[in-house]
Amino acid sequence: MKTEGPRFFTGEKYPAGHPLPESNHRCLANALHDTKSVSILMAWVIEDLGTSQRKFLGHTKKHCRSSKVTMKVEVSCFILLGLHAVVDLSSGIIHDPETNHSPINAAQYHSMPGKEHLEGAFQGALFMSNATLKNDNFGFNLYRLIANEHDDNVFFSPLCVSFALASMLLGTKGVTRDEILQSMDLHLLQDKDQPNLVPTVFKRIKDLITHNQELMIDQGNVAFIHEQFPVKESFLNMSKQYFDMEVLPVDFQNSTIAKDIVNQYIRKFTGGKIPKLYDSLDPQTKYILINYILFKGMWLYPFNKAFTEPTPFFINKYKKIKVPMMFKADEISSTVDKKLRCTVLKLPYRGNAAMLVVLPREEGDYGSIEDNLTGDLVQSWLAKMETRKTFLFFPKFTLDHRYEMGKLLQELGIQDLFSGSANFTELTDQRNMRLSEVTQRAMIEVNEKGTEASVVTGSEIVGHALPTTIRVERPFIFIIIEELLNSILFIGRVVNPIEQ
Repeated sequence: MKTEGPRFFTGEKYPAGHPLPESNHRCLANALHDTKSVSILMAWVIEDLGTSQRKFLGHTKKHCRSSKVTMKVEVSCFILLGLHAVVDLSSGIIHDPETNHSPINAAQYHSMPGKEHLEGAFQGALFMSNATLKNDNFGFNLYRLIANEHDDNVFFSPLCVSFALASMLLGTKGVTRDEILQSMDLHLLQDKDQPNLVPTVFKRIKDLITHNQELMIDQGNVAFIHEQFPVKESFLNMSKQYFDMEVLPVDFQNSTIAKDIVNQYIRKFTGGKIPKLYDSLDPQTKYILINYILFKGMWLYPFNKAFTEPTPFFINKYKKIKVPMMFKADEISSTVDKKLRCTVLKLPYRGNAAMLVVLPREEGDYGSIEDNLTGDLVQSWLAKMETRKTFLFFPKFTLDHRYEMGKLLQELGIQDLFSGSANFTELTDQRNMRLSEVTQRAMIEVNEKGTEASVVTGSEIVGHALPTTIRVERPFIFIIIEELLNSILFIGRVVNPIEQ
């Protein structure tokens, strides 16, 4: 007999094996067939002990009173691609750009005389700028750990990880929750009277980037929950409130059908570009949370396919290959960082976003740049850019990478989450849970029509100047940013454009 799932937000029952309902999120699947796009998924899997194991453990409990039994929480992140206040990131200090007064910390700011007369919008802008820059730094810290382990192409989405960790804040308490906030450097933004202030920040980020019709970003969460797993209603309500999470009950004891349901959902909303996430699921799985971003965009000024031709690309001083090199003559914003020995250019896309291309002066000289990447550095590059007529040679490339990120997150200080003492008491009354694995898969394709990026605004064009020629013909770093909040969406390194 088939068991029907419990009722959740939609009030509908979802029998195991039944075709998936339409997503409540804006669906980009049709567009994905014809355009380059980005999608990100984070999947959390909570596994319980089997019945026989519980009986065995109960039988041996009196002989092993000090041993601990844990459930596993597995997290996978899956990615598919195509107003500024000055903030001291190290201390959470806010500077007033209008008065140039001495720095004040968040507590002083909230208690200072006359605060009530400040515009709410200004306060919100300062807070969001602070939070966004701190989140960008978290992304760069994570990127450095990934880059240090790989000498070849690199690509991932820090925003996907941040959204997933922000979702975790709703289900965790104590040391588990504190370590997440500390690692993201968002602990100073916490308020005891507003415990969900950080999820509120990420809801604001989500609202701003997904309401940009030209940029076409869709971000959401889907939870697949075992029919008998006791998830707290308060967690479900908050997940819906902050992250618009959908809930789909499934029977994980029938692991084959459960696996097909999860993969069917992924295949559906990615237009078939991601055929599956799981080859198998443990029958003791209790909960899977998928966090995703769909990101589709076009160059503001596309490249002309007629000018794309095979051109040498120098991987290092001793090896060169032929790659499809695009070309265009355009007004392009760029700057030169003499200290880090690199050129930085900004390629505009429709919508408030941009791809920053960081080109080292010499082949393979990207290590020192990666070591120094921060939100402040990116902002200084943007502030110093000038727009001039440029002949740009830029390679087409496709990247497809998968990373095991659990160890990296632990290196950043998120350790209790992976231990048997992890505190998930805001998610469920069941104890002995831990996070066992975090995996991220990322894909991006860049061609003449575009990928996701940002639009250059407010720069003056230098008239009557001789064109500058920039040849991106050696390994480079790229950063895709959303410019309304200056939020880092994706970070990558291209060493070999024709190697995924």
